[in-house]
Amino acid sequence: MSTPDEKKILRILEHIYAYDMYLSSEKTVAPEFHPSFQMALPQIDGRTGRIVDTQWIKPEPGRRSQPKALEETTSFDFDVVDITGKVAVGKVIVRMGGTLTYTDYILLMKIDGEWRMIGKVFHTHALR
Repeated sequence: MSTPDEKKILRILEHIYAYDMYLSSEKTVAPEFHPSFQMALPQIDGRTGRIVDTQWIKPEPGRRSQPKALEETTSFDFDVVDITGKVAVGKVIVRMGGTLTYTDYILLMKIDGEWRMIGKVFHTHALR
């Protein structure tokens, strides 16, 4: 049985995170992304993992958080949400062109009564 918080987080992951992170070409993101959102890159091709400067991620307060149509070549599975108090993690499986490409772990925090994405770590399965 899903709690209201689990439903809210799944909606954020399905309709906002997936679109803004993978499919949108806009320079702004929905307000569910916290302004200090950080992304940790794994070690790829011998390069050391690092925290990415996410200054390109600018939440736009007036932007509506509406579900958007997803491209057919990119698909997502949202099968895990784990909540402890006011912190949570969501697991997002990303397939591009039918190939398992990424497993993303999205960190969320309840701030002023609203769930906000504050960071991301991920594993790369296949590079395109």
